[in-house]
Amino acid sequence: MSSPVEPYSLPFSRPACFRGFGGVAVWVGVVPIGYDDAVAAMEARVAGIAAGAAREALWFLEHAPVYTGGSSVGSSGGAADIRLDAGAVPVRHVGRGGQWTYHAPGQRIIYIMLNLRERGQDVRAFIRGIEAWVIAALSEFGIAASPRQGAPGVWLARADAVPNQKIAAIGVRLTRWVSWHGVAINVDAKMLQGFQKITPCGIADTETVAINSEIKTPAETPKLMHQLDTALETHFPTTLGNYMRFSG
Repeated sequence: MSSPVEPYSLPFSRPACFRGFGGVAVWVGVVPIGYDDAVAAMEARVAGIAAGAAREALWFLEHAPVYTGGSSVGSSGGAADIRLDAGAVPVRHVGRGGQWTYHAPGQRIIYIMLNLRERGQDVRAFIRGIEAWVIAALSEFGIAASPRQGAPGVWLARADAVPNQKIAAIGVRLTRWVSWHGVAINVDAKMLQGFQKITPCGIADTETVAINSEIKTPAETPKLMHQLDTALETHFPTTLGNYMRFSG
């Protein structure tokens, strides 16, 4: 891994080992990053990509604890779904798609900044590509997962799984056909307690699960994060990196 650098004043390092993302710039957070700082930096990067002044990018990071509500909050009672003590954990209303979710250390966030104008302007195929990317990466852990019609994200799919077990949430936004925000994959089950104060993604009876609660051999979170990042790199070219294959 290269020496730490700070694009947009964020604590990132650029891993020299990542080669599977083509021309997409990849950065990895070295410590949990505040949500507001990340969104401001992401907005600046998206503007640069749209103007042709910056490369497409993927940011792999963790957030300090925060609740975020997307553009669908309120469409199905979402505004009443959050049950938080004022000031306990920051709450942010943001422009991505979706409803309420929770971020905290132990969750892999990937912010996806791709120029869909150059990659095929098919938003549904793009979402399917993200889902397929995560599903393929999870298969490396022996975790069977699948998408769900009308409920973007990734859900457990094994035969004995309890219904509505969600392991990854997806919420994206487009500005001038450049994507931002992205996907959150639960890695460490310790962070799942934060979901108890919301209705995740506005779907009643949803249970959130994590990689380390689903694998047979326990492992430390940093090791799992590294394994997940490697699996995502492996599967990027045939899934999200070529998402138009999911068109139609």
